[in-house]
Amino acid sequence: MKKDSNFTLYNLDKAPIEKQGDYYSTYFEINFSVKDFASLIRFMFFYGPSSVEVVKPAKIEFSAQDLQDGLMETADMVQKYSSAIHKLLNREELERFNAELYK
Repeated sequence: MKKDSNFTLYNLDKAPIEKQGDYYSTYFEINFSVKDFASLIRFMFFYGPSSVEVVKPAKIEFSAQDLQDGLMETADMVQKYSSAIHKLLNREELERFNAELYK
């Protein structure tokens, strides 16, 4: 994130790594701003946060073009993930996956 011009990183806190059974766990708390809505979408896909809190501004306004760019970024990522999943799973596994997804 530090090298990406779409983000301004203000603070990064790393929790200590803890062993939980056979696995290790930690988390990061990040305070940052994004250049635009599409950058926020990219952040969500590439970094996969478990939660996001928007601190400010209290109200956000952006243009239809910014919304369109963010939606196109989302569509592109979803299509790439979908394509990868289809290559990894057989038909029966895909049907089970879709059944769980659309409950």
